Amino acid sequence: MPISQINTNSIANGAVVAADLAAGAALSNLGTSQLADANMAPGSVIQVVEASVGAATYTNYSSYADFVTGSITTTIANSRILVTMNIPYYVSGSGTWSTSFYVRLRENGTVVSGYEHPGVQSASEFAQVVSTSFLSTSKAVGTYTYVGQSKGTSGSGSYTLARTTDGDANRVRLLMMEIAP
Repeated sequence: MPISQINTNSIANGAVVAADLAAGAALSNLGTSQLADANMAPGSVIQVVEASVGAATYTNYSSYADFVTGSITTTIANSRILVTMNIPYYVSGSGTWSTSFYVRLRENGTVVSGYEHPGVQSASEFAQVVSTSFLSTSKAVGTYTYVGQSKGTSGSGSYTLARTTDGDANRVRLLMMEIAP
């Protein structure tokens, strides 16, 4: 019997049996999210994973330091991963480019994107929110780990990511989105 013909009386009376369902559709073969994922339109977002961290102060000017790490496990072969970072940044310093910093993104240990050092050439105090994005090439099904890294541009001193402002706590956010092929 097709599922569309099962009436509420049959269900209420317990008259629906496995043979009835098998005649209409094999519900046990529908699976979980794989059916929906396989039929996603190209460019659709399959899943979103977020990693975030609170305020931290850094003093590194000669080498990169990790500031946020997140992983995503793809579910469809040949999907791509869109990665965005929002980085609230504050520095107080003096000297040429002392209020700017370098930002880069690593994927499974390999640098995949570097960003110009946002900031001003000369200032004593500076605050901004830096947003970055990266779209990967097609990926095999697997787990991919992304790490945001930073270092000061020049000089010495410290800079703070995601400091509390006006009583509100900030966070550095790393979003990883699997995109359908």
